Amino acid sequence: MTYTIAVSGKGGTGKTTFTGLLIDYLMSQKKPILAVDADPNANLHEVLGVGYDRCIADIRDDTLKQLPEYKSMPKDRLIEYLLHQTLVEREEFDLLVMGRPEGQHCYCFVNSLLRRHLDVLSDSYDYIIMDNEAGMEHLSRMTTRDVDLLIIISDPSVRGLRTAVRISELVEELAIPVSQHVLMINKVRPAIEKEIIQRAKEFGFSNIFLLPEDATARRFDEEGKPLAALPTNNPLKEAIKAFGQQISKKDLVGSVQEKEKENIQVS
Repeated sequence: MTYTIAVSGKGGTGKTTFTGLLIDYLMSQKKPILAVDADPNANLHEVLGVGYDRCIADIRDDTLKQLPEYKSMPKDRLIEYLLHQTLVEREEFDLLVMGRPEGQHCYCFVNSLLRRHLDVLSDSYDYIIMDNEAGMEHLSRMTTRDVDLLIIISDPSVRGLRTAVRISELVEELAIPVSQHVLMINKVRPAIEKEIIQRAKEFGFSNIFLLPEDATARRFDEEGKPLAALPTNNPLKEAIKAFGQQISKKDLVGSVQEKEKENIQVS
């Protein structure tokens, strides 16, 4: 059974860094992973240390243009063919990049075919992890699959938490079926942990996880280095590994409240 994880958050919160490190942990489980970069400002491939040549947006455009080399091929077969051309295949994971938003043409028919083939393709994986823009546009349009876990990434700021609330509301407005969602607050200094937890509760969140501020990860990001190369004992990497272990067990009830009872540092 495929377990679908969607990650969303405003720019600058460390959303893609988190997604890349979560994928890095899940790779250690030796199970098939499909990583989907659904942010028009695609950079998940850089975090994972791979390149790509084509994206889903190219498939939409090529299908509408009816390029001469594809004229003899039925649209359904064409999209299946182009989709597999777009897939970046690695031993540890595969990657799909959604690409730029739709243009002025009508993409309804193409999107319908793409949605069907993406859903079939997704059945080949144990985990699908989607790095989404805050607007969640690709998630709502490009798959009929339910989301098992929505991870909303925020920084400790009030503005970041307000955006997290809007993302939660948007998911409901778009009628995206989500089984469980958590708030992941990134870049938290130990001195403000209790304050941030209380603030998040006041915004209506209950399943809250904190990630530490990490200068090494920030430097890797600034220099364009793959985050998988972070040392094993890196604090951010260890915190995301601990969270990933809960995902592996399908046990994400480890909310702040329960960890507080156990007197364990939230991570």
